[in-house]
Amino acid sequence: MPLGTAGSHNLECYVGEDVTHKFQVESSLASDISAWTLVLTIKDSDTAPTFTKTVNCSVTDGPNRLFQAVVPAATTATIPVGTHKHDVWRTDSGFAWVLNDGNYTSKTERRVTPP
Repeated sequence: MPLGTAGSHNLECYVGEDVTHKFQVESSLASDISAWTLVLTIKDSDTAPTFTKTVNCSVTDGPNRLFQAVVPAATTATIPVGTHKHDVWRTDSGFAWVLNDGNYTSKTERRVTPP
């Protein structure tokens, strides 16, 4: 999903799953993000959150402005079922700014039992 100055995007996961969220920075913001430091934060509310999860992102293709946040099962297992808040920031000194925010929905784990 393209990230930048336009609006917010919602993300979701199942409790206890490894999930990878993939992003692309809008071309109007940069031609290469290879040296950027990016962080995804998940919290239960914007005001006085009772939990906060922080995930460092990895640049996967700097010249094409692609990066991802891998949220491991150990982290998603601790996010209560429901809708929470998230944001994605560039955190380099002198360039700290939000690229995206929105809802982060944690859904009930589903496993189909074989017949």
